[in-house]
Amino acid sequence: MEDYEIDLKKLQDMAASGRHSVFWVLGPTNTDIIKMNLEINEEVVALYPEQLLEEKNPKSIVGDEPILVCEHGITSGFLCKDLRKKGVNAYSLAGGIDGMRG
Repeated sequence: MEDYEIDLKKLQDMAASGRHSVFWVLGPTNTDIIKMNLEINEEVVALYPEQLLEEKNPKSIVGDEPILVCEHGITSGFLCKDLRKKGVNAYSLAGGIDGMRG
């Protein structure tokens, strides 16, 4: 696992702490389904990847330590690397939603 990748339990703990926001990074979707899959009560915000890649100040969108989630962990992992280069301590759910299914 990369240093920015976290497992489901860590994601749940971080989201529950109130210090980390959760973002679905594959565009608009029913975020209630994402919350149900992640087994969290906290809000999940849907974004397009381009919103983060093109933003000069991504902290204005995602804050200091966002958790990014996608289907397989590829897009969220790529975005984490990019955000960390821009000074945002981002995390990604390892394997994405699909990886949780085993």
